[in-house]
Amino acid sequence: MRGASVNGARSASVTVFNPSVANERPFILSLIAVFVFFGCGLEGPIINRATRDRSTILPKAADNVITGAVEGAPDGTRVEAFSAGGEALEGVFGIVDQGRFEVRFPGNTEYTGVALQARWKGGQALALVPALPKQLSVLDAERVIDLGQDAEGMSPLSARSTAFTLVLWGKAISEGKGPAGLSADV
Repeated sequence: MRGASVNGARSASVTVFNPSVANERPFILSLIAVFVFFGCGLEGPIINRATRDRSTILPKAADNVITGAVEGAPDGTRVEAFSAGGEALEGVFGIVDQGRFEVRFPGNTEYTGVALQARWKGGQALALVPALPKQLSVLDAERVIDLGQDAEGMSPLSARSTAFTLVLWGKAISEGKGPAGLSADV
């Protein structure tokens, strides 16, 4: 009622500025942006970087460990691991201690046709591990493969295990597979 008189006085309608109504649109847009940000998965690394918190970083997968014995090798003999292609697996080796060794493989990698070699002055021995699966989860416990129990004929590393290894390699090569093509139940 603009311009109407009440008791002889004219009244004017005044629009009062309401800040909650004026800021509603940016507030809603900000709220949507926050929901999108926190729902996209990027917030974890950003918040961790900002707070220097590493709690959402997953742990490494537990190692796969091959244990066994070496016949005739002196303490301190290095037991090296080789891929099916014949390349030494960098950082994957064990040391003979009281006739036994332990070789640790990263749990996040699958290996096939792995050869173990112990070499010392006056001797050498080989063993073959056809398959070494990767860990299925970072929560899985360390997997230990004892050559004496889990790979018949491959422990102790000796002339016998070397002969078995060479026969299996020869068979795989003659079938056109190569060491990587060996099945786990060889």
